[in-house]
Amino acid sequence: MSAGGGPSSSTSKPKNVAAAVTQATGIHHGQVLAASRLYDDGCTIPFIARYRQDETGGLDESQLRVLRDELCRVTKLEATREKALEEAWCVGHIRSQVEAAEKESEVKEIAKEHKTTRKSKVTEAAERVGDLLEQVMQGRVVDEQACENNLEDLRALLIDILWKDRRVRRTIADVVLAEGFVETALTKQEAAKAGDPDEKLLKYQAFRSRLATLPGYAALAISRHTDAKRVTRKITLSHDDDKPADCLLKRITSNWFEPGALARLDDACWKAAHKKALAASKNVAWKDTVRRAEMQAVSVFETNLSHLLSRRPAVPVTVLALDPGFKHGTKCAVVSGVGKVLDTFVVHPLPPAAREGESRETLRDAIAAHSVGLVAVGDGCGGTQVEQFLRRAWSLDPSWRRPMARVSECGASVYSASELGKKESPTLGVAVRSAVFLARCVLNPLSERCKVPPIHLGVGQYQHDLNKTELSSSLVETVTSIVGRAGIDVNTASAHVMKYIPGLNSALANRLVATRENTGAFKSREELKQCKGMGPKTFEQCAGFLRVYGGSEWLDESGVHPEWYAATRKLLRKCGVEGKGKDNWDAGELAKMVQDMGGFETAGDVFGVGERALRAIVREVENVVTGGGRDKFEAPSLLPENIGIESIDASAVGTTVTGVVSNVVDWGSFVDIGCTSGLMRHKAAIGDIVTVRIQSISPQGKVFLQFSPAGAQGAGQAQAQKRRYDGNGLEPRAKRTASSPVEAGGRRDRWTSNARSAAPASRDDGGASCAARRFRDNPSQRLPDPTTASGSTAGFTTRQAACPQKTKRGMEDSEFEDRKRRR
Repeated sequence: MSAGGGPSSSTSKPKNVAAAVTQATGIHHGQVLAASRLYDDGCTIPFIARYRQDETGGLDESQLRVLRDELCRVTKLEATREKALEEAWCVGHIRSQVEAAEKESEVKEIAKEHKTTRKSKVTEAAERVGDLLEQVMQGRVVDEQACENNLEDLRALLIDILWKDRRVRRTIADVVLAEGFVETALTKQEAAKAGDPDEKLLKYQAFRSRLATLPGYAALAISRHTDAKRVTRKITLSHDDDKPADCLLKRITSNWFEPGALARLDDACWKAAHKKALAASKNVAWKDTVRRAEMQAVSVFETNLSHLLSRRPAVPVTVLALDPGFKHGTKCAVVSGVGKVLDTFVVHPLPPAAREGESRETLRDAIAAHSVGLVAVGDGCGGTQVEQFLRRAWSLDPSWRRPMARVSECGASVYSASELGKKESPTLGVAVRSAVFLARCVLNPLSERCKVPPIHLGVGQYQHDLNKTELSSSLVETVTSIVGRAGIDVNTASAHVMKYIPGLNSALANRLVATRENTGAFKSREELKQCKGMGPKTFEQCAGFLRVYGGSEWLDESGVHPEWYAATRKLLRKCGVEGKGKDNWDAGELAKMVQDMGGFETAGDVFGVGERALRAIVREVENVVTGGGRDKFEAPSLLPENIGIESIDASAVGTTVTGVVSNVVDWGSFVDIGCTSGLMRHKAAIGDIVTVRIQSISPQGKVFLQFSPAGAQGAGQAQAQKRRYDGNGLEPRAKRTASSPVEAGGRRDRWTSNARSAAPASRDDGGASCAARRFRDNPSQRLPDPTTASGSTAGFTTRQAACPQKTKRGMEDSEFEDRKRRR
């Protein structure tokens, strides 16, 4: 599968794949088929979400990713199942288990169990009874005397079948997830250690919580400590584990097994089967809990990464970056607005070898010599002291005062020692490269942060315990999404960033950079076709995301795809603004004129494009006129004068301070307040400057903060304060309103979702991928209701608690009422 694309077209998909995906995700069957065809045609997710909305019914990127993951999962499951069903061992009740398997791993596990030639008591018993077991399982016993003679062997085989049955395990696991508890205690080795336990273990030395309400971060912490042999984990039920043997196990197996076969088991057999099934089901329940926690952690990482990378680049201004240090001095780098290193040096403003006077002179001369417009200070150890030194120096001589910003040092040391860092700055030392990295992060965070491995970015929760492949995939998809939204300048972007453009790879990105260096800047998108490897399909996928500024075609500066140029020119000509030039007419004229022509639904047919395509054209043209793109991203926040505190002790409780949000997790936000970081219970966005009150300080030195709305800057200022800092994150989707006719969305689409009964939250539900379950069960991931949603996703609903009533015409009520209203 290509990056951002769907399942490989070489993999034949069984006919029931689309139906299984529809059932797992709640996305309409027609949308699944349309997206699947585009995937097989080699289209990437950003391309489909932006330029093929009329074909998919307006699916956005998150929905397309869920659909893609589910298509891959179900396709692999069906292929593995089909292969297993052709094996000689797959007969009788084993075949039924394979057909009922809901995950590819289950099919492989069944195959592994029955392919093995290793002898055991169960295999020996199976050899002795021969075909008698199948007769008992199917309820067509011919010789009852033979059954009596082999009763013990039959019982052993029936017990083995019962506790290994995936349906039994899944059902009991659901009971464990709903009613079970997780308990932890210190291991004997950890408890025998002298002194108090590690601070991180205090919570888990006598911990008990329901699995159903266990926070994801707690599950990851327990898993980490268990793997390290520091705590023991035990899953228990609210009642005695042996009590359900006569009720739960008998009740669930009576639906799937022949009653005559089950009648041959006595109480001891039921107890033995239940004990084994319960132990296996507890493992399944815990794995499900950890997996859901991992998916939640990946989601948190994606959200934080999006906020980190979506910061608007600083205006083309020369930046002086300072990487604080004590013993070896503070490394400084002066970088131009286009990322070129102008100067590097080291100053010593901090002890033990502080030379403040010399440092002031050096910094003042550098700022004057290179016309520095912004000073960026790393937020690592010594960062607050360097900021205070600069303020003292500027109070003595305000002539060289400059705006100051704080930049995260996460990943700086990793980048400076990496092969990429050596390649980009071969003449600079490792220490100085860190300062260069900080300066470039202020100039263009998107270009620089994506050079660092995800686990070293310092955002998210328990990212070191997560699958590195999933984190890397999240990084790629987040960067690709941001690049797709804003587009990049093909004449200035580096090859490292350009490779994230949908349809491009590292080799082609390098060739594009080499072509512009050898022949000069590209004058239009059409010239991109001259680059080796830029075939028709690749050009189709990437052209809309590459911008050419100041060229022969001003539409090349927009997100309008070249295949829409003819319709766009026709629209401009029809509206009478074609000859005015992009700078000589109001941005809202197009939308108003389209509305006067009968609305987007009617006008789309006039210009030869779909309704959603026409909306996208108008939106992108307006972005060019108003200077859209990344200019609409959150601007970098400059530090106020009174930010942070020098030291903290018990007397600081109740003090109001200003800090910078450095990370956001499920249990709150971490705020850098200068000498330390504190935990704020409210949700914010990385990079926001917030005003907080020091609420308390724990005996271990942890600082707890309370948000104070006054003085917040960045994404938390003005009207956004209450929305962002209400403890629940962003405002609900239903409360968002459209600001223009383009964003408001038009008629509902012909697609409607298949509403079905929602499964219990604890159930794996057909083996659906975690991303699909999160998309279906999490309200923030659901498709908006057609009566409240705006934009391209209008017209879709998710699974409801009960099936809607069908009309006599066979349509669901939402579509029927919509058509009746339009008539």
